[in-house]
Amino acid sequence: MYFCPQCSDNVILKVGDLKIPHFSHKASNTCKGFSEPESPEHLEAKLQLYKWLKNSAEQAEVEKIYPDFNQRADIGVRLRGKDYAIEFQRSRIAPRDFIKRTEEYTSNNVVPVWLLSHDVLKKPLKNKISLSSFHQQFIRYSPSLKQFFLVSYDHVHQSFSTLHYLIPLSSSAFLSSNSSFPLTHVEFPHFSLQPLFYSEKELNILKEQRKRWLKSRLVYGKGCVDGLLSLLYQQGTNLQVLPPWVGVPVRHSLFIKEPDAEWQCYLYLLLMESEEKSLTLNDMVKKMNDYIDLGYLSLRQIQFRTPGRLLMAVTEYLNILQKIGIVERQQKGYTLCWEHPYVSIDQVLDIKRTEEQFWMQYQNLLLETLNK
Repeated sequence: MYFCPQCSDNVILKVGDLKIPHFSHKASNTCKGFSEPESPEHLEAKLQLYKWLKNSAEQAEVEKIYPDFNQRADIGVRLRGKDYAIEFQRSRIAPRDFIKRTEEYTSNNVVPVWLLSHDVLKKPLKNKISLSSFHQQFIRYSPSLKQFFLVSYDHVHQSFSTLHYLIPLSSSAFLSSNSSFPLTHVEFPHFSLQPLFYSEKELNILKEQRKRWLKSRLVYGKGCVDGLLSLLYQQGTNLQVLPPWVGVPVRHSLFIKEPDAEWQCYLYLLLMESEEKSLTLNDMVKKMNDYIDLGYLSLRQIQFRTPGRLLMAVTEYLNILQKIGIVERQQKGYTLCWEHPYVSIDQVLDIKRTEEQFWMQYQNLLLETLNK
């Protein structure tokens, strides 16, 4: 007789031709220790991954139970003294559950490895892909290569597919490059990545995206009930005279759900409002967190969830502005360099000419900074 390790009720061993051998509760059982029923595709993928892992790992176990924190992984792996929990996901999972399970693994010294089923991803169009909030939870970050990527597993072709060079264009659209590797050519836990380098091509796409954002904001903005438009109005300015340095690409901007121009516009207003007064980095990050609390801005729900995500993006943006000469870093904080020709724009008619001159003058500097 067999028993469920979580609810202690009797379970039945099922062995058939279509699915891998597994234990099952009786139909009337309401055990909540296990997830939703698994599809044949999920079971097949899990079996393939298990066979692949057991050849190189010290230990590999399907349906690995972690009794200390009441969690079950699709596959538990021990490799070179480190524990990994493989979670293969085809069905949607609520962000709170994704976060909870990730944090439970991490706090118990188990490295969670979330793999998305390749068949639930949309096909990329040229070098662009649309990722829903569900898909974005699986985005990972490589500190050494300073790039974001997403790994999926294709059980039909028994291969891993990696979306490299993820650069956000909007809340759901990304620039990306796709590579596929046969299961047998990948050595866990490493997935093949190449360094990300911005080129003039990427910059041109991002500049066009900024124009589309601006046009959309001007046409569909909700006036005084719109947080950003309201703040612009209070400072006696508007989107039509937004200087070109608001909306420059930032390496870690993927942490923030809104487009570059949107979240940078809030920093622009803070700097403009302070005039000659210095603003510390902590002041700016605190204010940006206030905007998040108000619902004006939001952070993406991705696997990389350290508290410093917003700080990384803001710091990188300020470093870019320093190199351009828009801001100056003093002992007490940052101030705008009001004598700089691109700090502000007075006339709408000057926008096009100013933008062209700005990019002609600073494109190489931006590329050099982004690719450091």
